[in-house]
Amino acid sequence: MRILVTGGRAFIGIHLCRRLITEGHTVTVLTRDLSDGGDARHGEGESSPRFVEGDLLDRRDIQEILQDCRPEIVFHLASMRMEHAPEGDARFVLRVNGEGTYNLLEACAALPQAPIVAYASAMGVYNYEAPSYLPVDENHPAIPADTYGLSKLMGELACEYFASRSGLPCSILRISGVFGPGKPKGIIYNCLNALMTGGVVRLPKGEIRRDLVYVDDVVDALIRAARSAGQGRPPVYNIGSGSGDSLMDVVRATERVTGREVPVEILPDDRNSLFHFDIAKAAREIGFHPRSLEEGIDAYWKFLTESS
Repeated sequence: MRILVTGGRAFIGIHLCRRLITEGHTVTVLTRDLSDGGDARHGEGESSPRFVEGDLLDRRDIQEILQDCRPEIVFHLASMRMEHAPEGDARFVLRVNGEGTYNLLEACAALPQAPIVAYASAMGVYNYEAPSYLPVDENHPAIPADTYGLSKLMGELACEYFASRSGLPCSILRISGVFGPGKPKGIIYNCLNALMTGGVVRLPKGEIRRDLVYVDDVVDALIRAARSAGQGRPPVYNIGSGSGDSLMDVVRATERVTGREVPVEILPDDRNSLFHFDIAKAAREIGFHPRSLEEGIDAYWKFLTESS
């Protein structure tokens, strides 16, 4: 199949492209900047995707790119976070993630044969610092936690708009905290890196629980959601582990996987924040069944140790 991936040079996108190419699909990656000549992490030669340069905020540019590659599936992963916005401009984040998604969907809907769109949203569309109830299902109020969450919710609304207005088949995936090869940050990476470098993991005194999911399971969910997308209102799926693991849970799981003790320093921060998904809908409708926390840590640990 002909597949377009936006954000295909970022963490999840690289894993997705590898999987799609392995399955024999023709993959085009839309990127804002080709000045560095592509990304070697995708592979070389026939085993690599085709890269095209384009700006989601340039409506005509996006239309021409879509008309050229005529994708059958579009995985829309591209987004901008506040830390990458010029001078921390929140309005620019809203434009890239909101208006940019609108432009992409408009171009998809204008094709003679509209592609299926799988839209990567985020847990930030919920108030993950203080949810109304746990576990958080898809009926939980979508009250964004921050500007980034607001921008992703704007993208969701654009999906609903084009699905109802033009019949564009879409699926929406609200993705929790993702870890795995290619993401050198986060609590799981910090634990594994501390074991490799002799460092210390610093944890707050308060209870922080998060829903952590391995990157290959997110890739699987994206592909499953695209395969099941149809006409009508876009289905929304919470994609995570379905488990709220504390930071100390992660430390203990890392120790069980590696057989080594993780050095920990407890900081005085005593705030509490509990969040995790209900993933029953994704399990029921698209057959999404993520691996356990320990299985994900084990896969990540093997990657780090074998590539060091």
